[in-house]
Amino acid sequence: MKTILFILVLFSFIAISGQTIAFTNVNVISMDKERVLPNQTVLIKNGVIAEIGSKVKIPKDAQTINGKGKYLIPGLMDMHAHLLSDGDDYPDTIAEDELKVMIANGVTTVRFMIGTKEQLVLREKSAKGEIIAPTIYAASPHLTGREQGNNFVVNTTEEAREAVRKSKAAGYDFIKITTFIKAEVYEAAVDEALKQNIRVVGHADSRFVGVERALKSKQQIEHLDGYMEMLLRDDAPMKGSVSDLYVYDIKKLG
Repeated sequence: MKTILFILVLFSFIAISGQTIAFTNVNVISMDKERVLPNQTVLIKNGVIAEIGSKVKIPKDAQTINGKGKYLIPGLMDMHAHLLSDGDDYPDTIAEDELKVMIANGVTTVRFMIGTKEQLVLREKSAKGEIIAPTIYAASPHLTGREQGNNFVVNTTEEAREAVRKSKAAGYDFIKITTFIKAEVYEAAVDEALKQNIRVVGHADSRFVGVERALKSKQQIEHLDGYMEMLLRDDAPMKGSVSDLYVYDIKKLG
């Protein structure tokens, strides 16, 4: 079985940050084209790849890791994730273990798409190298028109603006939009996010917002809500999204 070596890079960075590391005899999966570079030496200085090649001079003070028979790839990015510990069914104390599992599977960067205060703490610890974890980006608690757990319920334009301002002040990386948000409230959230210089991500609820409005607003769409509706006839009996809270009755569509 082919062995992926990228995890050794991560633990080496955590353990001896700032030192020089040399991976020798390793097969490198190249990102510029579909190929494998066999038996390479990869030299890392201060956390940055300094040189890759078959004849790299290794400094005397470098830590050497023999990668013979193994493969080295860049870290993976999970662009949409949630922690089990975010909910009420699991304790917050398992969060760090969840992050270790991500690292063990090669995920070096993660975007959490409904944020919590605990995630902000984990993000800081990760950045300082205090825990074994990916680089973390955390969206805000989600903006919604109905109570749905960890959220801001926004039914007026001012509520939407206030939720955006609070999220920005708290330090979240994105504003998360979900469902049941009226068009004018959505527009206010997007406008305030622009003023606060923070991106909007999330759903494009077909009943109120829709894909076209979301794209025009330069929102990053995280789900397929709304895309299926664009394929339906104008007289379709239900406009809820198949990826949201409704399921179409296909027989009634004819």
